[in-house]
Amino acid sequence: MPRPPANRATLGQLRRDMEAEGCSLADIAREMQRVHGLRPREAHRHARGWSQEDAAAAYNTVEGSGTSPMSAARISAYERWPASGERPSPRVLAVLADAYDVEVRDLVDFRDIQQTPPGDRQLLDRLAVSSPDPPPAEPSAPPPATTAPPRLPLTEPDETQLMESARQSADFAARAGTTNVNATVLEQLDADLESIARRYLTQPLVPLLADMIRVRNKAWELLEGRQHPAQTRHLYIAAGKACGLLASASNDLGQYDAADTHARTASLCADLAGHDKLRAWVANTRSVVAFWRGQPQRAAEYAERAAHFAGQGIERVRAHAYGARARARLGDAPGARAEIAAGVRARHEADDAHDYIGMFAFPLANQQRCAGSALVWLGEPEDGIIHLDDALTGYGREDSYAHVAVTQLDLVRARLHLGDLDGARTTIAPVLALPEELRLAGVSRRTAGIQRLLTGPAFDRRPAALALAEQVEDFLERNAARALPGPHA
Repeated sequence: MPRPPANRATLGQLRRDMEAEGCSLADIAREMQRVHGLRPREAHRHARGWSQEDAAAAYNTVEGSGTSPMSAARISAYERWPASGERPSPRVLAVLADAYDVEVRDLVDFRDIQQTPPGDRQLLDRLAVSSPDPPPAEPSAPPPATTAPPRLPLTEPDETQLMESARQSADFAARAGTTNVNATVLEQLDADLESIARRYLTQPLVPLLADMIRVRNKAWELLEGRQHPAQTRHLYIAAGKACGLLASASNDLGQYDAADTHARTASLCADLAGHDKLRAWVANTRSVVAFWRGQPQRAAEYAERAAHFAGQGIERVRAHAYGARARARLGDAPGARAEIAAGVRARHEADDAHDYIGMFAFPLANQQRCAGSALVWLGEPEDGIIHLDDALTGYGREDSYAHVAVTQLDLVRARLHLGDLDGARTTIAPVLALPEELRLAGVSRRTAGIQRLLTGPAFDRRPAALALAEQVEDFLERNAARALPGPHA
């Protein structure tokens, strides 16, 4: 029996009828595939009532980089494949799945898998395994594809079949043996990332953005080609680290929407690579972004996710430190203290600190800084000062100027809560001397809070407090984000 025509009108009517019956988008997409024979990617687009232009716009919003924008024509090509059009890479499928709010497995079928190179099949399988709540398989679903070439029928082989099987083996070997990368390329990407991570701590941030984008784009460009599975995984790890650095940089420049977008992409790369330490680091990065967006509950949840993936390593230490700060901001004193204690235990158990360099590292001074900040948030400035003083003592010349500055500012806040205006003035002096290009958003956020304290009722408009508040106001007029292109207020 011929299938009914699949035009926008009939598909739209089917979608509306099923929505009226309370069917999910996944149900609608499956029905469109069954009744009208749509390919999976086209079905999920029509299930949402989107045009190809809508799908391209959603993709670009999720992808966020703007370096290779999706178009309606490319959406069309990806939907037609493998009969015609263009094969979507695992990265394209991952971003498209995020845009459609589905799993990658929902956007491919057996025909797609048959035509997918072995290395990409393994990446798609890994994505399916990493999904926390995989949907149940349909009874009619075909068995999963393997990475082997198609098998011959199970009959007595003749000479022709044997020659055909040999040709298939040769074709498979030729495909599996080709690669567009080598050890030198991968080592260079790793070296570039380490260089950026080191310079992030000691140099102005805005000039480093171009290097981060260059490394990320290089990894993406290579992923569009063919390489061995281990090399593909390495490239996704490099891309994930680059996106994570861009998320941190965007957060440090007060660009929180961009930070979220880069972090989501970094999380996808970590899943595609199946790399738990990268998953943990990205989740910790997302905890920081959420915290400074004023979302402490989400920050605590991301820290818990990081601890889940971290194992007994430095990322668990980082996760407990960020969790303590988030719990303190929520007013959960027992939770914050439990996180601080758990972080101390995790530090003793961590055996991989030597694997982390520069911005990727989490030295003891950072842990003490977060504990001190949490205690100040809890209204315990005396205990907070002990941790913050220890953190300042622990920082060295190669450590982050921004971390030193925010530690000093948290000390200022603690001393102001104790009424120690002279101590606050002495502690804040090095921060107020920072050049404009080193004044990151974390410094500006804390400094603005200090200005509010100085002009608040606690100091009853004392001339010394107002004079210091005026210095702080002058400091806040300029920051590192002014070096970004575009208008500034």
